[in-house]
Amino acid sequence: QEVLFVACVIFALFLSVALASFSPLDPSIYNYSYPPRHPQNWGGILGCYVAGYLVFQLGIFAYLLPVPLLALAWMNLRGERSAFASGRLGGVALAMICLSLAAQQWAPSLSIGGFSYRSGGTLGFWAQRLLSHTVGIGGLYIFMGGGLMMAALMLRQDSVIRPLFKSLAARGPRTKATAARIEAKPVPYPALKDEPLLQDILHKINIQ
Repeated sequence: QEVLFVACVIFALFLSVALASFSPLDPSIYNYSYPPRHPQNWGGILGCYVAGYLVFQLGIFAYLLPVPLLALAWMNLRGERSAFASGRLGGVALAMICLSLAAQQWAPSLSIGGFSYRSGGTLGFWAQRLLSHTVGIGGLYIFMGGGLMMAALMLRQDSVIRPLFKSLAARGPRTKATAARIEAKPVPYPALKDEPLLQDILHKINIQ
């Protein structure tokens, strides 16, 4: 677990450095110049290709990738066996898709180094185009909100909706019972000292 945590921290730092120093003029899978330009990326030629691919595919949310990576690594270090479970990783992927879709819908273009990029990347562009042409703008927002809710549930890896309905179902009868207890008046008990016979018995056994 500790080795995996250190490896994730190293990779997250490398991603952060490569993305922070990304330049559209650097060589990448989507950019080539002749003669080859010396890379300005702090991550070297590998950082150029990694950052160029992520920015082109995910847009602005490529810069957030180190955050879930570090969070999952920390959960794994704490002993949570489901930190890197397939469901949780699927939740991260679904959240990135929905966020890229939202960015592409609300701010289609992003300027980096004087070059225009899609805010949601290729992923957000095609998702926005597919949903807007098939289910319309209203359906797009419904699917986007539902996708974010599903991603949150997948990341949580715990039941949320079922306990909520159980608590709502149990709240009604419990409230009625509480009201009945409040309305019920206590039955007054007679004081022992008001009974002459009891006073005589207590006096005889030297309790009083």
